[in-house]
Amino acid sequence: MTILYTKRILPTNEDDTENNYMRIPGTIQNNSLDIEGNYTAPSLNSPRPSTAPENLNHEVRLRIDNPTQPLVINPSSTPSIYFLPSACFGFHNIITNKLSILDPDVSTISLLQGDDSNVISISAYESTISESGTEYSVTLEQDGLLSSVYNFCFNNTYTDDLGYNHYGFIIGPYINGSVTDEQMFPNLYSAGIVLNNISSTREFEIGGSGQDNNLYTNVSLLFHGKIKQHASSPPIPSTYFEGVQNIYTDLYWVGVTFFFTNYENKICTTGNASSIHVRTTIGSPFENAFKPYFAKKTKVIETKPIQYKAVERTQFGVTRGCPISTNTPLNSTDVYGNKYIGDGTLTTNLPNTSRDLIKISESVSLTDVIDENIHIYLILLPC
Repeated sequence: MTILYTKRILPTNEDDTENNYMRIPGTIQNNSLDIEGNYTAPSLNSPRPSTAPENLNHEVRLRIDNPTQPLVINPSSTPSIYFLPSACFGFHNIITNKLSILDPDVSTISLLQGDDSNVISISAYESTISESGTEYSVTLEQDGLLSSVYNFCFNNTYTDDLGYNHYGFIIGPYINGSVTDEQMFPNLYSAGIVLNNISSTREFEIGGSGQDNNLYTNVSLLFHGKIKQHASSPPIPSTYFEGVQNIYTDLYWVGVTFFFTNYENKICTTGNASSIHVRTTIGSPFENAFKPYFAKKTKVIETKPIQYKAVERTQFGVTRGCPISTNTPLNSTDVYGNKYIGDGTLTTNLPNTSRDLIKISESVSLTDVIDENIHIYLILLPC
């Protein structure tokens, strides 16, 4: 019998444990030079839009302040430090109906990784970056704790000359609206240190128009590695440890691919799209280290069966087996306030309803995305 279920929770309150997942410092391990000579995400070889000039860097990426050369290329460089938001990692105990969030600290390192976070684990993935004709190997290690979380936003729409609807989207790092930057990073603000921002992508469309054979759009996002206890390398000043002291992570560029499907769940152009799907970009860095999902917030923590459909039979004069389900009426409520949602099943609500759990899916309705009252998130879960 399973007693503990893992949960991913959006930091939405002023709770320190939640917000510690928002302020773990990290350095990017696989910046690469683009066609314009700037450090950014490795190319995903995205098709060039028909309207883009030949020399334009058209790939869709998060934008980062002060990108630096990776340490694997220049170990003596001073890398820029970023704060990439993560969903919280929690356990739900179905016996006590209690939800607990793991603090990303030394004890959690011991729990998830063993005694030494600096030993390379079996959950390691390899990729390469090239510079000046030399190829460098980059290792991504993970422990399952951190999961990068982004806002997936509808930004614009128009109709082309052929009557096809087009939709513009933007992806940006998740922000806890309940806490200001001054509250989230008091040490940095009091010291007058300017944060290196991870900014949203430019607006992008998914696929092409009705006359365009391009059905996919690739986007470069950042993904967390495992948490580590900081010693001396990489050079992270103590001011940057805003939450849990001396805990940091590595950050990695990865690729996700979006495409539309129609009501028959077949891949299609924007003209008859009903849903958006997401998957890892084939051939991109660390494509097997994570899986992307769309997510929505929910307050309901579990549904669990209380009785099971089965067949009774008599054997040697004794009734054996499981009783037939009572088939409790839909939406009926018992004396404890539990609401039944069907045949022998009830919903269990979290006692602390301020927690925002998320439910994930590989696709999301286009109608939900463009609805201003529905918030859609993108979460990268470690494999």
